[in-house]
Amino acid sequence: VEIDDQEGLDDSDEASEEIQVENPIESAIDAAEGDSDPSVEVVAGTYEESVTVDVESLTLEGAQAGDDARDRDAGDLTDESTVTAPEDDEFGNVTITADNVELDGLAVEDHEVFVDDDVTGVTVENTLFTSTFDAGDDEDRDGPIGAIHFNQPASDVTIQQNAFESLANKQNALYVETSGAFDATIENNDAEDVFAFLTAPNLGATSDIAVGDNEINNTQSHGVNFAPRGDQVTLTDLDISGNSFENIGEFTDLNDPADDLRSGVVFQNVDFDGDSSVEENTFEDTTNALAAGDFSDEGAPDVSELTVTENDIEATDVGVSLDEDVDGTLDATENFWGADNGPSGDVVDADTGEPAAGDGAELVDPRNDGDGDIRFDPFLDGDDEGVAGDGFSVEFV
Repeated sequence: VEIDDQEGLDDSDEASEEIQVENPIESAIDAAEGDSDPSVEVVAGTYEESVTVDVESLTLEGAQAGDDARDRDAGDLTDESTVTAPEDDEFGNVTITADNVELDGLAVEDHEVFVDDDVTGVTVENTLFTSTFDAGDDEDRDGPIGAIHFNQPASDVTIQQNAFESLANKQNALYVETSGAFDATIENNDAEDVFAFLTAPNLGATSDIAVGDNEINNTQSHGVNFAPRGDQVTLTDLDISGNSFENIGEFTDLNDPADDLRSGVVFQNVDFDGDSSVEENTFEDTTNALAAGDFSDEGAPDVSELTVTENDIEATDVGVSLDEDVDGTLDATENFWGADNGPSGDVVDADTGEPAAGDGAELVDPRNDGDGDIRFDPFLDGDDEGVAGDGFSVEFV
């Protein structure tokens, strides 16, 4: 089914009468139900409507389907298939309630993609997300909570090659409150001028998540924050790798979150199982690269099954900050801490008795108490391939 910019729809291979419809995308989705391979092609134009995708295995394609959204201009939507807020409404929703739905090549303005059922196989790719709200003018949230918002358990989710730019005040790129498992691959996306890239305040059961090769710049708060409410959640085979975190927590003065939440990566009330790691990321101009603790009175994480390694931590105040209630030993070996002479901080090496006297990012672990529980040693020099300078191995125990 092909629809044309508020004009109508054509579900025939031959010329047919154009049907005037109030909500053309929704009407086209309804017309596609029952097809063996349902799809809706949305030509370039502006569509002022909220949409519910309730047809299993439906593909909703915009004019830019297959074209990486990171290479497109969110300031010029002329050639985009733009879904925007209905007339007289501030914002709207593209709601997904069916399995194996794919959104490809759209522009979503003043909307959120809202996944509101226990679904599997959802893919959102090559899509621009933006807002007409002037973020930062108001202390209250003035738009949806997420550009993509998961409200129910979801599995086999793919979020790739999207661009999230200039979202509404306190709007996350991704917001996950599933109260159940969330299994997802989130890779090759760009996010700039957003509240945060990924916030997960309400996971449940066991979740398997890969966050890789994303560029995250200018956030109001954190980059990635796992902070489930209630019972502690186990993250299995969590992989946060190859991402760039820059200017985290620097976007606005009005929100002023706690320093520990102005971090590239935040862990609260979780533990880890399997091969979970934060590796080969770049952190620049952030308050903290990584923070783990009980910052929202929900419970401290156990970090004994987490590895933080081969990260490039530069122009960052604190490299790793652990709350005093954190459990377990954190393996933070083979990171570059921003200076050839190693990390800094009010901590003492458990083996040598020497303080962290370098000029690099600070190590914070109140459990250290000045008498040693952290070990840090040089592991390589600046001539080694892929490392900006001397790296130091750090183990928090």
